[in-house]
Amino acid sequence: MNRPRHIRRYIVAVVAIAVLAAALNPWTLSFAPRWLDVGRPRQKADAVVLLNGGYDTRPFVAAALVHGGWAPKVIFCTVAPHAAQTAGAVPPSSEIVLKVLRYGGVSGESQVTLLDAKATTTFDEAKAVAGYLAEHPARRLLIVTEGPHTRRAEWIFRQVLADRPVEIVMISAPTEGFDPAAWWRSEAGFLFVVSEYFKLFYYALRYGWLGYELLTALVAIVLLRAWFRRRRKPDCMGKAQAGPA
Repeated sequence: MNRPRHIRRYIVAVVAIAVLAAALNPWTLSFAPRWLDVGRPRQKADAVVLLNGGYDTRPFVAAALVHGGWAPKVIFCTVAPHAAQTAGAVPPSSEIVLKVLRYGGVSGESQVTLLDAKATTTFDEAKAVAGYLAEHPARRLLIVTEGPHTRRAEWIFRQVLADRPVEIVMISAPTEGFDPAAWWRSEAGFLFVVSEYFKLFYYALRYGWLGYELLTALVAIVLLRAWFRRRRKPDCMGKAQAGPA
């Protein structure tokens, strides 16, 4: 008998059981979005950078920061137009953001800076902000996005602005459509959290090594996949027992 091979199989089996047990633990599941959220308390800054998306929450948070005196202005980027916008069926996202900012008391020209970036990714937005900082240096930026998006967004901005002496402070906007403490109970929450881990993995492959973040993302994906397969099994069995109506 090949004892070293037998020992390796035993170790793999033990690790697999430990991973599955962790995947079924509610604390592990609730930790997944908490690890993604690197938001910090609000601080005085030179500007608020509003990332596109989450129009029900992000622009309101940005407006509140400026209106509350934490920063003098909001910076955000235009988004590449999609088919519905080109056809005139929906307004540009920048118009929606501007209306929300005005609703929140931010309307002066000196309070809003719109960068014509036609962005499609967070990387595009970071590059546009870097170009803006070349002519308008800043010491600190408050970057607003949903909590589960803050870790990846922070990494992107730190990479793009690495050669600039600016402090990045992530501000977590509320996540609409699901409770981060029970994200797996809704389709929106499941898709949001899992997609963020997959995007971390993708960015690590395309843009550079994320170190411990990549390792943790891979482990989390395994845990989430194990949990999801377990979740589907009882549903399928229940339908099989019920039979056709």
